[in-house]
Amino acid sequence: MRRGGLALLLCLALIGCGTTSSMYNPKKTESSINLAHYDHVIVNDFYDRVSTEAGDKKVRNAGRTFAYLITKKLRSYQAFKSVKMNKNNDQDNTLLIEGKITQYEEGDATLRNLIGLGIGSAHFDAKVYVKDNNNKRILGNIDVDKYSFPLGGFIGGLHDVKYHMNSASSAIAEEIIQAKLKPRQPS
Repeated sequence: MRRGGLALLLCLALIGCGTTSSMYNPKKTESSINLAHYDHVIVNDFYDRVSTEAGDKKVRNAGRTFAYLITKKLRSYQAFKSVKMNKNNDQDNTLLIEGKITQYEEGDATLRNLIGLGIGSAHFDAKVYVKDNNNKRILGNIDVDKYSFPLGGFIGGLHDVKYHMNSASSAIAEEIIQAKLKPRQPS
């Protein structure tokens, strides 16, 4: 019985709450997106769609950090000839990844640790657009909806915005790589 409880606790420690959706095309009913013919990737900083003023510096920095994390994860797969940030590229077969941060709340780690129950929760939501760089046509969207572990304690305290961005960037890179590695469709 103790092993089962320990295994459950370990599983809970390894998960973050919230989701990063699979890549989908909102205009098509196809569930499969094929990126096999793309050789290059540009990842732009994510825009601040949270702040009511001209833009919160923390959110702007988070947009840059999120783009950097996605770039870093995509490079690690070595599936593309190049993966760059914030570059103009008029080469054919270039994928553009950009988006907007729609919720950004750092929360309070102390409250998450001591009280839990959602108090002091960190939230990070974003819309990710995967586009053809030449014509800017949206090929797919990915929705990010991340929040802290609601029961609090040590696990909840670890789930800050940086943790959520890291988790989401890994999932986004995996989605893009899966679509890249699909066999090319005959023309």
